[in-house]
Amino acid sequence: MILKIVALLLVACESLADAPPLYQSRPYDLGAFDRWPHQLYHSSNAIGPILNVHKESVQCYNGSIYTVVPNWGNQVNIPGVMLLDTKGYLVWHTSGYVTADIQSFRGENYIVSLSEDSSYYALINSRYEEAHQIRSGNGWQLDAHELTLSPSGTALLVINGVFAVNQTAFQAPLEVELILDAGFEEYYHFQPGDGKTEKTAPDLFHVNSIDKDDLGNYPISRRMMSSIVYVDSRTGAVIWKLAGKANMFKDLSGGAATDFNGQHHSRFHENGRIVSIFDNGNCPGRPVTSPTRGLTLFLDTEKMTVQLQHEYISPNNVLTDNSGSMQILDSGNVVLGFGLNANWAEYASNGSLLCNVHMGPQAFFDSGEIRSYRISKSAWIGHPQATPECCG
Repeated sequence: MILKIVALLLVACESLADAPPLYQSRPYDLGAFDRWPHQLYHSSNAIGPILNVHKESVQCYNGSIYTVVPNWGNQVNIPGVMLLDTKGYLVWHTSGYVTADIQSFRGENYIVSLSEDSSYYALINSRYEEAHQIRSGNGWQLDAHELTLSPSGTALLVINGVFAVNQTAFQAPLEVELILDAGFEEYYHFQPGDGKTEKTAPDLFHVNSIDKDDLGNYPISRRMMSSIVYVDSRTGAVIWKLAGKANMFKDLSGGAATDFNGQHHSRFHENGRIVSIFDNGNCPGRPVTSPTRGLTLFLDTEKMTVQLQHEYISPNNVLTDNSGSMQILDSGNVVLGFGLNANWAEYASNGSLLCNVHMGPQAFFDSGEIRSYRISKSAWIGHPQATPECCG
C-alpha cells in the first residue's frame, strides 16, 4: 500500500524520478494517477511510462529482450517510441514517430518507425540514427499500416489512393463516384463514406498487413473483407482466399477458423503451414463476433482445409475496434498488443496467459486516450554515440 501511495504522488506531479511499475492497482485503472501515467527524469528529456502490471511470470522476463511501445493518443501530447526492458523500465525514447518494430535488413537490425506526419518510414540503426527513409511513389499515398523488410532485401509498403469507381468491377451503389483503393509497392463491404469526394471515398479493402513468403508471393490482410488473400508475385492473380464471403477453404473447426472479423497483422509461419492473425472481432458496419483475440490456424493448401490451432483471448475481454498486433516469439510465446486499448499481454504457446500489462487506465480503454498500433518484443543491442543518460 505504501508503494502505491508513493507512486500516486510521483505520477500526479510528473515526477523527476524512475518510478517502478505498479501491481494490480485499481486506482491506476480508474484514472486516479492521470489519464496518461508517465514520468520525466532529472538527467534526460525522455518521457517514460508508468505501467500497471496485472499478471507477471518469469517466462516473460529476459535480459536481452525489449518491448517496443509506440505511444500516441488524445492524452499523449508528445507521440513517440519507447524501448522498455521486460520489467517495464525505460531503456530508450524518441519523439516524432507513431509506430515501430524491430526488423532485420541486409544483416543489420533496425527500429522501423513511421514519422508522426505519416510522410515516410525511418530505419533507425543501433546508433539511434535515421539510416534510411522510405516513401511511397507513383502518385500513391503512404499508408500507415505496414512496412515489412523482406528476406530478399526489399521493403514492402501498403499504399492507397482515391480513384473513380468502376461500377462493373466493384458493383458499387450508383451514387458512389469515388473509392479509396488499396495496394502495395515493393522497392527493388464499404466503410462509411458517400463516395462523392476524396475525403469521403469508401475504403473498400483496407489492406492492413502484407508479408512475402519463401516463394516470393504475398499474403495480404483485407480488414473490410474479413479475409486473407494470397497473391502470386509474378502475375498478380489471387491464388486463394481465406475467410470472408469468397472463402475457398473447408473449415475443420466448425467455423472457428474462418470467423475472424476486421482482423489485423496476419503472418505466415512454417512456410505457410501456420497463419497467425490478430482478430479484432469487429469491423465498421458489422456485428461484433467475439472479444478481441489472437489466432493460429493450420492451413493445408493441397486439401484446401483450415483448422483452429490456438486462440489467445484478451485478458480483459476488451474489444479493440481498430489496430492491434500478434507476434509469435522464438520461444513459442505469443505477444498481443491491443491497439486502441492501452494494454499488451504475453501468452504461452498453448494459450495460457503469462503476463498482462496496462500502460494506461482501463477506465479509458477504447477511447483513444493512449494507444499504439502494434507492440512487439525483440532482441536489441544499441550502440549510442553519446554517453547513456541515467535516470533518477
